[in-house]
Amino acid sequence: MLNFIEELKTKPDGHKKQVALFASLAITALIVLVWLISFRFLGNGYNDDNLTAKTITPVKEVRTAIENSTRKMVNGINQAKANLQGIFNTAASNALDASSSAPQQRQ
Repeated sequence: MLNFIEELKTKPDGHKKQVALFASLAITALIVLVWLISFRFLGNGYNDDNLTAKTITPVKEVRTAIENSTRKMVNGINQAKANLQGIFNTAASNALDASSSAPQQRQ
């Protein structure tokens, strides 16, 4: 292998790129093949529906986290809205009370 690399160093850039492309395609194909074969062995090992239903996948975990965060944010906004409405209602009520208890001017 070391001899092949030494010989490759002396070759033109086009040849080096071809070898690099072929090597990367071969390694990628090998990884994909192993990945596909693993489905066959893992898929037949456990067919328990209860186990599958309880399995947490990264996608489910992210979705749950986003849903929880969104729910907390909406609850916080609703609570802030209710607090602001209470403040404005109290201010309006105080202003109304102040205007009704003030002596009226005669014209």
